[in-house]
Amino acid sequence: MKGVISRCGFLGALLLAYGLGISAQEAAKHPITFDDMIKLHRIAEPQVSPDGKWVAYTVATPDMEANRNASNIWMVPATGGSAMQLTQSGHDSSAVWSPDGKTLARRAAANRKSICFRWKAAKRTH
Repeated sequence: MKGVISRCGFLGALLLAYGLGISAQEAAKHPITFDDMIKLHRIAEPQVSPDGKWVAYTVATPDMEANRNASNIWMVPATGGSAMQLTQSGHDSSAVWSPDGKTLARRAAANRKSICFRWKAAKRTH
């Protein structure tokens, strides 16, 4: 009998905590706004390295003052882990691996012209 009462008490406490958690979530919910959208980073153009160990991708962040997206190249281990930001100019996109996986090329927009840069990927580590 004592076990049944303690189980009921535990179940009641669990349901109360769950109910409080739901009401807290509902209070935080709201329709998505323009300001919410502007805070989101856009991830695009994933490119898996030839050996399958890395993924290079573009992250675009809206820059309201400049009235454009700032885009940079990032890389992350395919198995998960910490991402590394490879570029910081805000004008980089379209990363492409060389067939041997030792070089990563990217397009950078400078003065409205596309320029191709290469980054040696041989020294990357987890």
